[in-house]
Amino acid sequence: MGPYVFFIYTIRTIRNTLYHIGWWETKEYRFDRMKVHLFETVQGRRWMFGPLSLFKWFLILLYSFHFPEMLNSVVFALYTFEAVKNLFEFIYDKRPSGLRPKVIVLVLGSLLFELLLVLLLSFDYPLGLAFLIGDKLLSFAIVMQVIVLNSFFTYYKRDKMMAAREKFAESRITVIGVTGSYGKTTTKEFIYKILKSKYKVFKTEKSQNSDIGIAEVILRTDLLNYDYFVCEMAAYHREEIKSSTSIIAGHIKTAVITGINEQHQSLFGSLDTTKKSKYELVKSLSEKGSVIINSESAGSKEMGDWAKKDGHTVTYVRKKDFLKSFPKGTAPHFKMNATLAAHAAESIGMKKIDIEKAVASLELPEKTMQEEKKGKVTFINDTFNANPDAVYAALDYIKRKKGTKVLVLQPLIELGNYADAVHEKIGQMAADICDHIILTNINWNKAFLRGVDQSKKKEIKVQIAGYLPKIESGVILFEGKEAEKYIK
Repeated sequence: MGPYVFFIYTIRTIRNTLYHIGWWETKEYRFDRMKVHLFETVQGRRWMFGPLSLFKWFLILLYSFHFPEMLNSVVFALYTFEAVKNLFEFIYDKRPSGLRPKVIVLVLGSLLFELLLVLLLSFDYPLGLAFLIGDKLLSFAIVMQVIVLNSFFTYYKRDKMMAAREKFAESRITVIGVTGSYGKTTTKEFIYKILKSKYKVFKTEKSQNSDIGIAEVILRTDLLNYDYFVCEMAAYHREEIKSSTSIIAGHIKTAVITGINEQHQSLFGSLDTTKKSKYELVKSLSEKGSVIINSESAGSKEMGDWAKKDGHTVTYVRKKDFLKSFPKGTAPHFKMNATLAAHAAESIGMKKIDIEKAVASLELPEKTMQEEKKGKVTFINDTFNANPDAVYAALDYIKRKKGTKVLVLQPLIELGNYADAVHEKIGQMAADICDHIILTNINWNKAFLRGVDQSKKKEIKVQIAGYLPKIESGVILFEGKEAEKYIK
């Protein structure tokens, strides 16, 4: 019995550890983001206080009344069930984690902690109780390791940022900075592709948009080979963009503000704080810099007014200013990104005729409204990221499509006090347009369903973590990272 129970306990410990780490990675090993997940989402609360978790605490309490043999049998049966379930989850992993060095350290550290703890406890307590205590302390062990790793990371980050700052100070590279609540990566990619047609340019990769991410890009780049750097910058709190701009201070000529919305309000606390945080990019501009503003967004338009008062040259981009030439099939909401990118290129002296040629050949970034036709069904992969404005725009886009319409949506995160209203609005809009909706998890489902109930369209099917329906013709829209697992 001994080797068997240790085997099943090891299986579920590895899986649980990977599950924990998957969430820590998603939250970038930030305690502020993890706190939001645990206390604002149903997923997080169930993780801490779900039926299975409470049942294990109940079993620990029962051990104080003795009955060790009977309770051991219950515990071993419970962990056998979990191990079998976890083996299936290994095959169909819902929260995969790549085997990066940090992940390997956390997994090995957690297994060592669990093994030593269970062995020590088993000398004085029933083995089932030792397993339960080890199980409940796993989260604590991972948190302590994250604290230690983050402490080491602080020194690593400081040294890398200092080295990048010194390296970049010696260059003559001009920087175009991009920030906002949404559309940053697409706009950055468009600026990069436009400039690349005429200049030597490099960029931040994917969503590598924090201060340390920017520093690492600079340190691995031979700056002598480039004239321009297109730098995406993100933040969750005040001073974070300021930290990023400190690495490239004195080189930023143009700031692009893509738009302001409810994204990450759980961390910013208010839209006003979001605007002030993003405005740190404008404050870092060299004297009389250029600021390109999405003025269809009220928040970013106000930031443009601030920039004008600060003496910068401000370009307000509206729908009527959209460029005339776009690649065939471009979703309308990306015309704003492309027009912002064109004005950014113009701000550093690129000729309009060259900009127009480059714009005509633009392609959307990976997993951003990418369409694939299979028979009479169009699959749209928009899983790179999800935010309120992007979801509204994507739904508006598929409204024009013929046939059955299906939405696979990961409920949005970190919206703070706006979460209910946003999901209710998405629910009503989705119900008006779609025939079948799948929510990938249970978060904010009540608000979403309230929105569905407000729709005039009555024949609509809504599932939570359901199966993708088979349709003969139409469109299936995948929104948010979790929705990607439904793409076959």
